[in-house]
Parts: sequence; structure tokens; C-alpha cells
Amino acid sequence: MECALLTRGGLGGSTLALQTPRATFADTPARLQQKSLLLRQHSLLQSGSRTSFLKEASSFHTARQCRPLLRRSSVRGAVSLAAPEAGVPPPKQALELGGEIPLTGLQPVVRNLSQPLKLGVCALLVLGLGGAGAAVAGKNWIFGAIGGAGVGLGAAFAVDKTHKSLAAIELHNALVKHPNVLKVNKADIHAIAERYGVSTSDENFTKELKGLYDAYLTSILPPGNENLKGDEVEKIIAFKDALGLEDADAAPVHIELGRRIHRSRMETGDRELATAERRAFQKLVFVSQLVFGDAAGFLLPWKRSFEVNDSQVAVAIRDNGLRIFSEELKSLTGPDVSKLRELRRLQRKVKLDDEVVAEPVRTKLRELGEGNIQKALEIQTARTRIKDTAAVLQNLRDLLAYNKQLEDIQNQEDPDSIVPGVGPITLSGGQYDSDRTMKELKELYRQYLGEALNSKKLADDKVAELALLKNIFGLGNKEADALTMEVTARVYRRRLRAAVQDGTLEGAASKAEFLEELCDDIRLDPDQAFKINEEIYRQKLESCLEDKKLDDEDVKALQRLRVLLCVPKATVDAAHDELCGKIFTAVIDEALSESIDAVTPHALDLVHNSKQNLRLDQDMAVNILSRAVRAIFLSYIKRARAQPNRLETAKELKKMVFFSNMVVRPLLEDVKGQKIDIQAELKALEAAPEEEEEEEEILEETDEEKALPSSLRKSLVAAKREQRKAQKGKGGTMKAQKDINVKDELELPYRQELYRGFLLYCLSGDVVTLPLGAQIVIDRDESEFVRLAQLGDILGLSPADVSGVHKGLAEQAFRTNAQNILSEGMLTPEKMERLTKLREQLGLTEEMANAVIRSITASKMVSGVDSAIASGKLTIKDVRGFRESGVDIDSMVNKELRMKMYKKHIETLLSSGTGIFDETEVYETLPNNLGLDVARVKKLAQDLAKERKRGALVQSISLLRQKRQKELAAEVRNLIAADRAAPDAKAEWGVQDELLDLYGVFLSEKPTDEEKQRLARILKIDDDTAKRLDEVVKSGNFELAEVEDDNSIF
Repeated sequence: MECALLTRGGLGGSTLALQTPRATFADTPARLQQKSLLLRQHSLLQSGSRTSFLKEASSFHTARQCRPLLRRSSVRGAVSLAAPEAGVPPPKQALELGGEIPLTGLQPVVRNLSQPLKLGVCALLVLGLGGAGAAVAGKNWIFGAIGGAGVGLGAAFAVDKTHKSLAAIELHNALVKHPNVLKVNKADIHAIAERYGVSTSDENFTKELKGLYDAYLTSILPPGNENLKGDEVEKIIAFKDALGLEDADAAPVHIELGRRIHRSRMETGDRELATAERRAFQKLVFVSQLVFGDAAGFLLPWKRSFEVNDSQVAVAIRDNGLRIFSEELKSLTGPDVSKLRELRRLQRKVKLDDEVVAEPVRTKLRELGEGNIQKALEIQTARTRIKDTAAVLQNLRDLLAYNKQLEDIQNQEDPDSIVPGVGPITLSGGQYDSDRTMKELKELYRQYLGEALNSKKLADDKVAELALLKNIFGLGNKEADALTMEVTARVYRRRLRAAVQDGTLEGAASKAEFLEELCDDIRLDPDQAFKINEEIYRQKLESCLEDKKLDDEDVKALQRLRVLLCVPKATVDAAHDELCGKIFTAVIDEALSESIDAVTPHALDLVHNSKQNLRLDQDMAVNILSRAVRAIFLSYIKRARAQPNRLETAKELKKMVFFSNMVVRPLLEDVKGQKIDIQAELKALEAAPEEEEEEEEILEETDEEKALPSSLRKSLVAAKREQRKAQKGKGGTMKAQKDINVKDELELPYRQELYRGFLLYCLSGDVVTLPLGAQIVIDRDESEFVRLAQLGDILGLSPADVSGVHKGLAEQAFRTNAQNILSEGMLTPEKMERLTKLREQLGLTEEMANAVIRSITASKMVSGVDSAIASGKLTIKDVRGFRESGVDIDSMVNKELRMKMYKKHIETLLSSGTGIFDETEVYETLPNNLGLDVARVKKLAQDLAKERKRGALVQSISLLRQKRQKELAAEVRNLIAADRAAPDAKAEWGVQDELLDLYGVFLSEKPTDEEKQRLARILKIDDDTAKRLDEVVKSGNFELAEVEDDNSIF
């Protein structure tokens, strides 16, 4: 299996992004054997036994391929943090250095030499071997001495080197034999170094120290997915300080351990091991950052070595720190200030932000509070007949006390000294934050509130506790108020019942004060108490009405209860109106159902007796009858609207009028206490009518009545005629009622439309269908106008509303005929005479008729405007004429078109050759006629004048050169007109002689003095020059010859 170092890696979220090339072959037996060996090597590396690892590696040919897993050093052991697979025993956590290193060669000889003795031995070797060399050399003793000394120097060097190498071996063996290697201190390390004459910064010695540190670092980090315990950082720092390692020497050990984790991840290629390796790398990053503190930024090149950025390092610190913090948080059992301070110190130690730890702390505190809720609910929901309510309430008190302690800690303790997230709890977000459990929490709230109301008065401390309990349970204001109202209402009813039964309330000097005091004791809103009293009264009234009548005993009982409960008369009347009204309405419905064409005596008796039995006064009985009748009226109207034509609609409305006259009126009179003889009235209707009076005899000839429309006059005449017949007792139509109408049920336009339809029916008469489909119109019955007036009363129309319908109909008829008369040609005296006669026939006022005529003529003018706009022939003169005729030009002609007309007029004015520019006409009169903004059109005119002024000067010079004098004079006047519109605009020409000739030619056209002065100013000719030119022209010495066209034949 090919092993390669990861090229890109990093921390992503809570995992490490390690990439490993997958093997390209299947899990063959050889492959499985290799994988098993790798797992075994991994376990041996975690246990720190390098020797066992080498033995295992030599038993299979893959040991060479996996040799990068070993870290070659003098320390026995190199470890990887990959987690073993399932079934492999967890590795040991203790530091294992193997056995003692045996001494070989000169090491046993020089081991016991002290530093001075070692120096002496070295000197003795040099001197002794030098002397021996001199003795052996004889005559050449000098060379012998030098040779012997050289050999002695080499021997001394070997002794010194062997002696110094013993420092690392001695350090290793001393740690092996030490009972607790974790308690080694810096003095022990320095003693070994001084004994063998080496410095702690010696390369070999430092290498041995780094190897020891590596072994310790590897052994203290928990393997695989195991969490850190939280004391690793302190132990690593202590061990590093004991070894005397500087941060600069220790930091590479952390980086090298990270590389081994990467290599192990690449060697295994197993998904589960990869997850463990990612966790191991995260733990290494977390511990390393805390060990080196602020210096970790430049001592630990995570990004350069593993391409791990700062945010990924922060995630590793957050996740591992939060695991350590969460594990310690489990030991919190209550609002212990010392424990909360300890958690604060732990938070700072693992470098967690306040926002990160606040939520776990709040969750833990909430779970502790939920314990009391769980106990209370277990008792509450137990399937027993007798429940320990006291225990439930005690658990709620414990919960409130617990919450109060948290609140005191939050308010009294220094926020910087305790862990964030401490404060009053709420069940929101916990196991009781659901609709199912909210019902149980509400029941607990009811019990606590009921217990608080058991005393005579609801104390302030109980109110405060209820408010806290509401916040803990997460109840909204409406929910809490509803529960409070439910419980307090029940308590109020119970206490009120007791006060009535024992006579306390009846014996009170003031019933209102007694009830008010009762509300104050239980803190019940007086308005709610009033509603309860009303409900109690209604319940009593319902019980009394079980036999559908009220006897004297019932009336007395109700009166006594009303006095005791201080129920106002309006409330009593409303209750009687509703409850007695149901019974009375049923009786009225029965009476109306049996009275089809006319009310029966039995129906009258039913209504009369029911009113007496229910003790209803006249107004209440009339209101109840009115509601029932209005519902029937609306059903008639609904059927009328559903009819296919106007005739059938009118017939349905006529039925409603008959029903109102024959059924409703007798019942209404009886309810009011007025007895009528219905049979006598019916006989009177059958009496022969006498000779009718003329219209002039009935209506008074007042100016107001003369101005009435003809249809309205007929309606009034018919109504007054029937009224006179009734007074004489000579028949006529049935009397009508005006008290009950549908004014409040239907909108005015809808009611007027119904009235208008029946009016058209009265004007046109009934239609009868003959055999073979022929139809004839029956002569109009004048009595229909009587029913028209009665229909207006049922619909609730005022005289003004009725008059508006008649006038509208008359105006519509006049408009139709007037349009026909004025359809061709203008309004002539003959046509006006015809319109006057038509107006008198319809009863329209002259003012209304003239308004109709003006609107028709204006419409014709509008058509003319449309035609002019469509053809493009609309001029300013036309606009003025239409505006004077009353046509709304602003709505007929859009603003853009009016602006174009104005612009065209200005351009024509500046090109007319007259030199005229009337500012009043252009800036005031014309904008007003066109409905344009004065400031805007003035700016437009001046802009056009500025452009025209320059062009006029250039054109004038051109005509001058062509010696076309007549056209030149007109163009100069255009220049003058443009100057009058824009005097400040510049018009310059470079040739002064041409300007003088131009001025002279214009003088020959006999201009006015004002034109001379204005042109001289435009051409910048001084007064003296202008005067001399004027004299030359007058003397006849100035002449401009016409240009002859040489190409012309004649």
C-alpha cells in the first residue's frame, strides 16, 4: 500500500479534512492480513512499546512500507492518535519508556568518573602515552612523545565523548527507574547534566528531552473519539517546564505529532479510523494552542504545515473546549455560587466565548428546574382518586425558590465572576415547550392560583409569585389573564353564593361597596364581576321562563336578585329582550304564519296573551315584533329581486305592501294597546267609491307643489284622496303602518332602485297576456300610486329620497326627448318651445331643464373637440371658443398636446415678420386659455426666442448679401420680436460694416422709433452712428440694389 503525506488538510466544522488515496485492489487475504498488522502496530504505538512494534513489523513484509509511522529517536516509543477499530482494547494512558539502556564499551568504565576525575584521566592519558611514546622511540623521543601524546589525546577525546553521551542514557534510565516520572522536576534534569559536564542545551541532551516530551505528549492525549479530561494542558506545561524545554524546542514536537497523525490516517485508509484521526488532530490543536498561549500564532505553523486557517483552529478550540465545559457542567446540581465561579474559570481556561457557554448553562439550569415540574406532574397525572395536592404545590414553591435564587445571583454577583447564562429560567425550548404539555402546565397554574385565593385576600407576594410562574411556564398575557379570570370567577361565584345564602350580602348597608370589596380581595376586575352578575341574573331569568311566562313570584325573585347584584336596568332590559324575545318571537312567527291574506282574531289573541304573560312593556314588544317583520320584508324583497322582469318584481313588492297593511299593522296596533276592528275595515274596503275629486281640489296651489314632478304629484294626490275617504268612512284602501321599515338593513341606492321600479310599473300599467301570445296594457290604476307611497314608507325613504327618485326619472325622460329634439342642428326658438312644453308636462323646474339642455349642447361640443383633435385642426382659437362654451378643455385635450399648440403659436409669432410680441397675451392670457403653468410656458417661450434671435440675425445678414430688401425687413422684425421675448440673449456678428448696412436698409422701411432703438441695441450701434445713418437714409443717399438672376430668361 502506497503511503504519502497529505498535501492539503484542515479543520472543517468539527472534523478534520484529511485526504487519503484509496487502494485500487480489493480486500484480498493479503490485504486483510496487512490491515490487521497495521491495527496491531497502531495499538502498540499507542501503548508506547517501540520494541514490540519492531517485532511485529518484522513478521510481515509491509513493515518497511509502514516505517514512516516510527519516529527515530533515543526514546523508546513513537505514537499515533488514530483510534483502534471495534474490538481492539483501548491503549494505556500512562507514559511508557521501556527498560533501561545497557552500558557498552567504555561506558561502564567512565560512568562513575566525576568531572574533575574525568579531566584528570584525560590529562593522564595524554601525558602517560606521550611519555611512553618517548621511551619507546629512544633517540627519536620527540617524535615518539608527539605520537604517544596524539594517541593519548584521542583516547582522552573518546573518554570525554563517552562520558558526555552517558548524560542522555543516564537521564533515560533515571526516568525509567523513577517511581513517578510525572513528578520529575527541573533540578533533577540539571543535576544529571552537571554530573556529566553537559549543558541542557546540548544537542543530544535536548534531543533526548524532546523525545521524552514527545512520548509524554502522545500518552496524555486520549486516543480516538475519547474526550479530553481538562487537566491535560496543565500537565503538559508542568512536564515541559520540568524538562526545561523552551517553547521554541517544544513546539516542533507538537507539529511532528500532527504529521504522524496525518501519516497514520493515510496508512490506514479506514473510514472509522479517519474519523478518530480527525478528532485526535482537533484535540492536538486545542491542547497546543492552550499550552503556548499567545505565542502559538508563530510557534505553531498550522497553516503552513497542514493548511489549517485561523477559523478552523477556532472551531477546534470551541468544540473541544465546549466538550470539557459540558462535562464539568454536568456536576452542577443547583444555584451554587462557588460552582458557577469555578465554571467561569474553566470557561476562561479553555478560551470559550460568553455566547458559546451561555446557552448550555441556561439549558442545564432549565433542566434542573424541570425536575420540580416533572415531580409535580407525576403527582398530578397519577391514576389515583386522591391526589397529594400539597406535594404538587410544594414542588411549585421549590421551583419558585430555585428561580428566585438564580435571580438573586444574577443581580447581586459580579457578572464577570460567574459563568454567563445564569438568570431566571423559562421552560421555552425544553421538554415542556409543546402544545401537549402546555395544557398540563396551565392546570398547575390553576392549582397554584386557586391555593393563593384560598385566603381572604390575594396577597402581593402571591401576585408576584404568579407572575414569576407565568414567565417560567412561558404563558402569554392573554393565556394567563384567561386562567386568572377563570379561577377568580369561580372563587367570586363561590363567595357570592355564600354571602347570599347566609344573608351577609342582603344585610350589607351598601351592596355595591360589599361587591367592590369582594372584587378587591380577590383582585377581580369590576367589569368582569359585572359580567358575572349579569350572567347570574340571566341564569335566574332562564329558570323562571321554563314555563314561558313570568308570574308574580318570579318577578319578585328577579327584582331581589337585581338589587343584590346591583344589575343596572339596561342590562336587565337586554336580558329580558333576548330571553323573553325568543319566546315572543316564536309566538309572532306562529301568528304571522296563520295570517296569510289578513290577520286572524286567533293570531291577535296569541300575541296579546304572550305579551301579557312575559310582562313585556310596549317598546320592547314593538322592537321584537319589528325584528320579526323586517326579516319577512327582506324575504319579500329577495324574491322580488329574483324575478325575471320588472312587472313580476312590482307584483312581489305589491304583496309586501298588502302584507304590511293587512297583517303587520293590526298586530302592531294591538301591541301598542290600540284595539281595532279588522272586520269593519275589510267591509269598508268593499264599499262603492264616490266621485273622485279633481287634482287641483286636493293639492294646494303652492309654488313648491307646482314644481313637483308629475309622477310625484300623482302619488301625493292618490295618498291624500285615500286619506280623505278614510276620514269620511267611505272605503278606499287599507290603512298602512310606518313604524317598521328596512331602512337599517338596506343601503339607500338599493331602496331607491326598488322604489323606482315600482314607480315605472305605476306609470306604465299592468300587462295581460291574451291567447295566441298577444299582450295588452291595462289602463293605469291610480290606486297603485297609493301603494307606491306605502312602499316608500316600508323602504324607509324620506320625502327627499322619494322626490329624488321622481325627479331623476322625470329628468331622464326629459333628457331622452331633448336629445331627440336637439339631435340635428342648433337650438332654435321652435325647439326651445317644444322643450318648455315637455318640461311642464314632466313637472321639472326651469333650472333643471336648462341644466339638461346645457349638458347636451356641451356633449355636442365635446364631440366637435374630439373631431378637431382627431383631424389635427384644433387651434388656440377653437380652444378659447370651447372654454367659453363651458367645455372642460383640460380633461378633453391632454397637456402634452396643449403644450405643442402653445409652442407652435410662439414659433409662428416669432416668424410672422411683424415684430409683434405681446407679453400679456403670451405669458398670461394664452396659458390660462390652454390651462398651462405660466412659469413653465414662459421659460419655453424665452428658450425659443433665444434660438430664433441668433438665427434671425444670421438670416438677415444672408438676405443683406443677397440684397433682398423686402424679405430682409421681415426677418429684422422677427429679430426684434425675439429680442422682445428674450432681451438678454446674445446675437453677435463679426463684420461691423454689414451690421451698419443692415441697420440702414431697415431704416429705409420707415420703422417706429422703438424699433430703431431696439435694433441699434441688438446690433450694438452707438447713438451717434445710428443718427448719422438715419440722416443718410432720409437724404436719399442710401440705396440697396436688388440682385439680378443672370440665369433667368426674362
